[in-house]
Amino acid sequence: MCYREKRRRQLPSELRKDFAPWTLGGFIAVLLSGPLIWTSDPNMYLNNPAFQLFLMATIAPYNLCWPVGEQTMLLVSVGTGASADANANLVPGQMNLVYNASSIPSALMFAASNEQDFLCRVFGKTMCGAVLDSEVGDLIAPADPLPSGRIPGPVHPKLFTYMRYNADLSKSGLTDLKLPDIRPEEVQQMDSVEHIAELEEVGKAAARAVKAQHFAGFLREAAAVG
Repeated sequence: MCYREKRRRQLPSELRKDFAPWTLGGFIAVLLSGPLIWTSDPNMYLNNPAFQLFLMATIAPYNLCWPVGEQTMLLVSVGTGASADANANLVPGQMNLVYNASSIPSALMFAASNEQDFLCRVFGKTMCGAVLDSEVGDLIAPADPLPSGRIPGPVHPKLFTYMRYNADLSKSGLTDLKLPDIRPEEVQQMDSVEHIAELEEVGKAAARAVKAQHFAGFLREAAAVG
């Protein structure tokens, strides 16, 4: 009871003093991360512009107005490699200003890329793509109504056919690609010129996900294979 009464009677000046370190820390984080993001290359944070491309091809201001439809429009998105920098052993004490300033840009890029991918899978008929997360899965499903008769998404039929090809450049992802001897840090940077051979191996392994039947209805050869 005494503690609660003390907290209720705390003066504004005391509250300001208690929260001053947190306010200052947040302000410094904004000063460090903001210029780093917007003065480097803002466009890089839209690392997967797939849905933006769909909008540019269809809405009136861009004067293209291409017709939409599962059998009419094909959108293929090829990534530069994904690597979610998740650290299960991270503790609150390590999340300081330096950590935030160095991790926020990559986190924003990963989030923006995933959001574009997610939107494409919602509005498009997805033929290929890795699991987005444990909640929504990969959204690769027939465009037909669900057994209960409900429509699987906000639009039916879908507005386009969509494929997403990307390589998981984490340690587990490289192992799944049967490349356990390649170190993730050697191939996670797009300008890793010292490891061109390793990048080529990753590209060849990732290309195995491309199937001719994914393009059925758009290419004669794919239709024959399908």
